[in-house]
Amino acid sequence: TAISIEPGFDEELEESVKQQQIFEKLKIHKEVLSAAKHQPWTLRKKVKVVRQAKSYIRSHEGELQSRLAQSRNTRDALARASIFVNK
Repeated sequence: TAISIEPGFDEELEESVKQQQIFEKLKIHKEVLSAAKHQPWTLRKKVKVVRQAKSYIRSHEGELQSRLAQSRNTRDALARASIFVNK
C-alpha cells in the first residue's frame, strides 16, 4: 500500500502525464501528415491517412490548448494573490 502525502498530487501528476501523452501523439500525427506525400502509396490511402491525422489534430489540439489555458489562469491567479500578500 502506498501512502500519499498530498491528496491532490496524484491527480495533478496524472493530468500532466495525460497532457504529455496528448502532446506526443499530436507530434506523431503532424509528422505523419507531413511525410504522407512522400510515401509510395496510392492516392486513396494518402488521402485517408491525411484525413485521419488532421481529424485527430483538430480534435485534440483544442483540448490541449484549453487545458493549458486553465492551468495558466490558475497560476496567474496564484501569482496575483502572492503579489498582493507580499505588499
